[in-house]
Amino acid sequence: HKVKINYVDLANNLFIERFADPINDWCNDNNMVFTGHVLHEDSLTSQTATQGSLMRFYPHMTYPGIDILAEGNRCYWVVKQLSSAARQAGQKWLLSELYGCTGWQFNFAAHKAVGDWQALLGINLRCHHLSWYTMEGESKRDYPASILHQSKYYKDYNYVESYFARFGVVMSQGRPMCDLLVLNPIETTWALMYPGWSNWVVPAPNNKELHALEGKYAKLFHYVMGEQIDFDYGEEYLMAPSYKVVVNDDGKAMLHIGECAYSTVLVGVAQTIRPTTVKMLEEFMNAGGKVVFTGDIPSYVDGEESEAVKELAKHENATVVPFEAKEIAFIGLPAGIQSFLFSCGNVAVQSSVNSFGGAFMAGNTAAGNIEGFIWIAMNAFQHTALTFVGQ
Repeated sequence: HKVKINYVDLANNLFIERFADPINDWCNDNNMVFTGHVLHEDSLTSQTATQGSLMRFYPHMTYPGIDILAEGNRCYWVVKQLSSAARQAGQKWLLSELYGCTGWQFNFAAHKAVGDWQALLGINLRCHHLSWYTMEGESKRDYPASILHQSKYYKDYNYVESYFARFGVVMSQGRPMCDLLVLNPIETTWALMYPGWSNWVVPAPNNKELHALEGKYAKLFHYVMGEQIDFDYGEEYLMAPSYKVVVNDDGKAMLHIGECAYSTVLVGVAQTIRPTTVKMLEEFMNAGGKVVFTGDIPSYVDGEESEAVKELAKHENATVVPFEAKEIAFIGLPAGIQSFLFSCGNVAVQSSVNSFGGAFMAGNTAAGNIEGFIWIAMNAFQHTALTFVGQ
């Protein structure tokens, strides 16, 4: 396992060093934006076959992005991986190339449905696939439909974009209440490679271990999000140099990853984790942080057999639960109650404001916008001071 993990790890790092960084540096030097997407994000297998770990790539882009093809694509975790890496790196704009490989039957309701779940999970920069210069020859069969004059609805397309613009304004207010970190098990996929392990970007039919891993990865996402518990993925390579364990004034331990902070870590699906992750989890629990293990506890560290993670699972601040939706959902119950009460409070305040009439509502909205600008400036100084003191 260790040799395979090291091989993909090296290839991944070289891809970033020799491809992503030169482009990003050139764009920065020439006041340009580096955005777009890399190839095949839908599964752990497809990422491994083409790049390694896509979450590592995103911090090396100005506006990191993804590509969601077809109308029925429901690989929600693709957006979650992007939004997690971006939040932790402090990146505001998240791009999605969407609507590709649909068809002429793709109406406004479908445009809304495909865009809705992506916007909900963090997409705020929409790159439409596609608008044609011409329909001449075979081009008319190339990934329809064209969002331009070739489609009869193009003059009314502002209804779709106005909706998403308003949605984006609402989603950009405040900060997400997200204090659960879920370990992303991409390196377990690397450990399951062998000659013939996949058919390009899908697991080989006889690779039962990999099929099981992909199935559990999807289930874990649905178990947690299905209970309306928000979370971020944690990519082990990215976390290693950026994590910090902090005990708040109220005595609560928080795990800081970049610009985000988490009160609970969930380890599930992974078979192998990094030594730096073992160290991080141990420090976090020793400070009072909560770590939940679900399903089989990883029996490898850096691809080599080890009892280190099983020993961690015996810690007084560790909890081991079966790989079942209800058991996993219980870990997010406090955060869910907190979010519910916070929302109820906002509804009550807004209802009170509305009772004073239109002028008062307009003034309150203007004040809120001014406060937002002030908060952004203060937050920038905060992160600058944090970086300076840390260095």
